[in-house]
Parts: sequence; structure tokens; C-alpha cells
Amino acid sequence: MKCKLVFLLPSFEEGGVEKVTINLAYGLKSKGYDVDFVVFKKQGAFLSEVEKDFNIQELNVNRSSESVFKLVTYFKQHKPDIFFSAKHYINTNVLIAKFLSRTKTKIIVAGHGMFFERTGLLQFLMKVTYPKADAIVAVSNGVGENISEITNISNDKITVIHNPVINEEFILNYQQTKAYEKPEGYKLIVSIGRLSPEKDYTTLIAAFHMVRQHLPVKLMIIGEGPERDKLQDLINKLNIMEDVSLPGFKKNPLGYLKAADLFVLSSVTEGLPTVLIESLYSKTPIVSTNCPSGPDEILCNGEYGQLTPVGDAKQLAKAIEQSILEAEKDGSKLRNRAFDFTSEKAIQKYDQLIKRLL
Repeated sequence: MKCKLVFLLPSFEEGGVEKVTINLAYGLKSKGYDVDFVVFKKQGAFLSEVEKDFNIQELNVNRSSESVFKLVTYFKQHKPDIFFSAKHYINTNVLIAKFLSRTKTKIIVAGHGMFFERTGLLQFLMKVTYPKADAIVAVSNGVGENISEITNISNDKITVIHNPVINEEFILNYQQTKAYEKPEGYKLIVSIGRLSPEKDYTTLIAAFHMVRQHLPVKLMIIGEGPERDKLQDLINKLNIMEDVSLPGFKKNPLGYLKAADLFVLSSVTEGLPTVLIESLYSKTPIVSTNCPSGPDEILCNGEYGQLTPVGDAKQLAKAIEQSILEAEKDGSKLRNRAFDFTSEKAIQKYDQLIKRLL
């Protein structure tokens, strides 16, 4: 009988955790596992591609806290072998539900981002519930250390597995995607991510405003989110409407990476930013904040791209100018680094972890 794996997500809305989880599900399915999804709401940009290949159970709840008793029922009825959860605020409820269900399902909880609160309900729940997990996965060493600090679980009990990013589907998609047609006579700077506070696009826009005074540049920030109006107001205030665009969420942003002369990540916090790996594969030079965590691991402390302090527009502007003026023509070194983050490597590690648990 096939081993039954189930992945839990709030929905299939566009997001890094969602994208990585879907990649992981496809990878483990190709290994012969029977894979399903459970979601709070059956909606989102990625739903159409997932529903044709997987069975999806909707809990029909609006908040994670409402999911506990529905998960208890799910565990009792379906008894999956392995149940994956990948966001701290959901992981704690999954572990509570598993305890209440008294079933033998093994729970793997993953940490995809940094958690900075040292007091409060979630931190308390993580401390109480995480030791009950059958396995804890962190997507980077920094995230692993962060979980260890919060929960007092020793580092050696946390498994670091980098996200599955580069796979056959990604490479084929990359090859088939046309590069965005950029304006002649300008260098194109691209950033990709949700328009939300942790991405700190205000610092990027301020840095761009400085660079624009010395170099002919354009900036595109690909993504959607709650800070759109705030960012547009800043763009208007700096009078750079002609040079900065916010084209919204794109299901396939690779055409922009192909066209970019530089990719910039301005975040204050990350987990293991997939988009940096995709940029490496695209042979696109990179400037990133040295935020916790991930950029320094991916870029090997600056060997594969410049790292700047978080929230420092002047340093970011300086690094952007330097990267544009001194960009190497041959990006094969960058692409070779991207191959350290293949789906094959990640799936192999998850496969080993599952076999160990069973």
C-alpha cells in the first residue's frame, strides 16, 4: 500500500511557501507517494494547476485557530501516514489537533521564515507544541537557529532542507518564456515579491531615486499586496512615475528576470528567498540586503552577489550602481550556484526523512 502524505496550506494564493509546498508535493508524488492537500479555503492563483493533479480537501475556515477541531476529525477519518505543515502559526494548531485526535499520523512541521517575537501566545505555543512534532524542518540554517532559540529544542533535532527550486519544469518554463521587452537605453532593475512591509520596498524606491540621478535606469517591482497605495504615493512624491512601475502579480515572472540587468532584494526578513535562486539561474547579477535569513547562505556571504545592511538606502544605492557598472558578462558562475538548490536534492532529503519516520 502506498504511503499517504498530506500537505496543509491556508489556500493556493500566490506566495513563496505555497509555491515551494506545491513543488515539494509534485516531487514526492513522482517518487511514488500518494499525495493530497488540505486547505482552509479552496481558492487562489495556483489552484487551477494543483486541482487537476491532486485530491484537495477544504476545511472551510477563515482562521487557523478555527481549524483545530476540523483537523481532529480529518486525522480520525483519513489517518494519513505523514502530515506536513509549513507556517508557524498553523503548525502549533496542527500539533494540538494531532494530540487531541490520538492517531498515529506523523507530523512534519517546517519553518520557512524568521520569527522575532520572544514573548506572546505564538511563541508560548511553539515552545509547548514543537517538541511533540515527529520532525522539524528549517529551510535555512538561520531559520533552524531561530526555531531552536524560540523553542529551546537543540539544533541537532532540526533538519535543514533547502527549498526545491530548480527542476525540469522550471528549466523548461524558463526556456519557453520570452524576455520582457525593456526600454532601449536604460538598465532594468527588477524586484519580485509581495508588496508588504517585510519586503521593505520603500528603501528600494529611495535607493533607486538616488541611482537614477547618476544612471539611466528603470525599476519594476513585480507583485501585489497591502502596501501598493503607500508605495505608489512614494513614487509620486519622488516624481519617478516614468521610471518605476508596479505591474502586479505575475504567475510566471521569469520574463522579467531574463530581461533584468540587476535583481534587487530589499527585505528586512526572509526564510530562503526562492527568487534569489531563480535570479542565479537567470544569470542576473544580484544585490540583496543581508537580512535574516537566507541571502547570505544563497549568495555565500557575497561571493555570488552583493550584500548590504537592512534598511540602508544609501548603501543599497551604492551597491546597485557598482553592480550595474561592473556587471560580469558571463553569468555561468551564477547558474552553477543555482544548481545547488535543485528539487532532486531537496526531494531526496525529504524522502530519507519520511522513510526514517516510518
